[in-house]
Amino acid sequence: MLRMPRPVRLRRLAAPRLAAPRLAAPRLAAVAVVAFCAVLAGCAPRLAPLTRDYRVATSNSASASAMPPGTAAVVHADSLALARAAAALRSAGWTLAPSIGGALTTEPRAGTNWVLYDMRLRLDVLPLADGHLRVVFDPYRRYVWRSRTHVPYLPGGLARALAAPLDRAMQAAGLEAVATGAARDLGRRRATRVGG
Repeated sequence: MLRMPRPVRLRRLAAPRLAAPRLAAPRLAAVAVVAFCAVLAGCAPRLAPLTRDYRVATSNSASASAMPPGTAAVVHADSLALARAAAALRSAGWTLAPSIGGALTTEPRAGTNWVLYDMRLRLDVLPLADGHLRVVFDPYRRYVWRSRTHVPYLPGGLARALAAPLDRAMQAAGLEAVATGAARDLGRRRATRVGG
């Protein structure tokens, strides 16, 4: 007769007891990450939108004074806005370049000069509907070796040096600034929630 082997009993091995983890290291790492993010945010450039919207002011005194000489009294709203924008660009020191279609384009202007490059800005003024205009800022770096790179934001120094006088000239020409697209969309969403 054959005997069956006995099953072998395995002993459970006790897991070694480890000391309780110290919480100082994870907390220190979290504080270091938060501090690094704060420093990184402080080093980031202050961003300004690359477009600004304007519309013809509703006051009659501004429209009478801002009309270029030799213009007929009855003018389409878009051409009136473009005529005012052209006068504002000239009074702010911008030189108009030949443009295609109904848009206005300016020659580039130097803003800030650094050792290896200088910041330049070019403007495009596009007519929208009902006397509204959009000014598109096109900043770029022009390096000493004559190459260019587009800047995807409007640096604060360039905005103060070139965009602020443009805002004042547009207001003097009878064009008032309209909120940015994001602010308008936020206002529409709030009005929809309140009204609906």
